[in-house]
Amino acid sequence: EADTGRRWNVPVSENRADDVAYVADVITHVGSLACTDRTRVYSTGFSGGARMTSLLACRLNDRIAAIAPVAGLRWPAPCGGRPIPVLTFHGLADPQNTYDGHARGAEWLESVPEALAGWANHNGCDPEVIFEESPGPLSTMRYAGCESGAEVRLVRIDGLGHSWPRNEVDATTVMWEFFKRHQLTD
Repeated sequence: EADTGRRWNVPVSENRADDVAYVADVITHVGSLACTDRTRVYSTGFSGGARMTSLLACRLNDRIAAIAPVAGLRWPAPCGGRPIPVLTFHGLADPQNTYDGHARGAEWLESVPEALAGWANHNGCDPEVIFEESPGPLSTMRYAGCESGAEVRLVRIDGLGHSWPRNEVDATTVMWEFFKRHQLTD
């Protein structure tokens, strides 16, 4: 078996494992073993896990209610299906997954704002991004008027490198509040 570097298969390479099918199987398997609310399945991940989360939102948005990738939002077009709520966090000083993108071939093509705009377009949001600047290291880019209440929001952290935001903002708490607002509907 080829060395995959213990990385998710994203961008997808046909000669590697189908990680989207694997995650779909895990969702099904866990649901068969435990009492789960299948309308409240969420995905988050950091860096490569964030890229995988973006791909899952594209390919499994009939099973995943919302996503909150950290330091790795991508727009893995083409994506069909329903609008999916997106909350993402990214450090403006991230040297690994640069905010401006276009740094590492297929793995890091578009900038973070371009990826956010891809999700906004998919979700039928108003085309103009809204910037919310606040004192301190945090600012927000968001889109309004999205179909089915599917938020699209980026929390930018000035000075943050390639790490999970804890000090500037508690990303885990913010994403849990975000997830609680969204669930799959028929």
